[in-house]
Amino acid sequence: MNGHLDRAGALLAAGADPNAANRHNGWTALITAVALGRDDLVDWLLRAPGIDPNRADADGATALLHASRLGASAALQRLAGDRRADPNAADRSGRTPLIEAARHGHAQAVTLLLERPDTDVNRVDPDRRTALHHAVRAASLPTVRALLGRADARLGITDRPARQTPLDIATATGQQDVARLLAGRSDPGPDQPSNDPPPPPAAPDLLDPHAEPFLGEPLRRPWST
Repeated sequence: MNGHLDRAGALLAAGADPNAANRHNGWTALITAVALGRDDLVDWLLRAPGIDPNRADADGATALLHASRLGASAALQRLAGDRRADPNAADRSGRTPLIEAARHGHAQAVTLLLERPDTDVNRVDPDRRTALHHAVRAASLPTVRALLGRADARLGITDRPARQTPLDIATATGQQDVARLLAGRSDPGPDQPSNDPPPPPAAPDLLDPHAEPFLGEPLRRPWST
């Protein structure tokens, strides 16, 4: 990270692990290079023998997901162009690079990710929201337009628990331009995401701290009547 690539190369030649991770957050050198905006190091590391672009950090986020979240277009272009990098690898919260890019309104990042035909535009997170749901929630018309560039994008998928489509959200939040754009798609497609995570477990009932504790039936002694 200090630019001593000759020494880093010597370490790799001596058998250093290119995917070694920080023990606190699980960041690898590749993830750190993305986070610091060091595009030159991203290039160099992707050429390193044995590099795994899909090595995730402690939160399950890969370098591609970090680049998507940050909208780091140069790093994202290099990572998305690397066929070894999985564009659908989700973090522990169930969000993919495409969902993260859409959630933050990074239209250019979404466009770069969708250049790969294997990027799943209909994958949902645990709230059953697609990248299109998140783009509408971010009120990003350019991002919505980029997602609609994929003919296989399904507009009929509903989230949970509100069971709203992206068009429902746009209408409810007064985004008229977004709503018109979404309504222009003649076939919204079925309410069938490519993955459908189970709903989260119901929250346990909260106990009233002022209620008298239930101690069961009163003790009955054998000699009592």
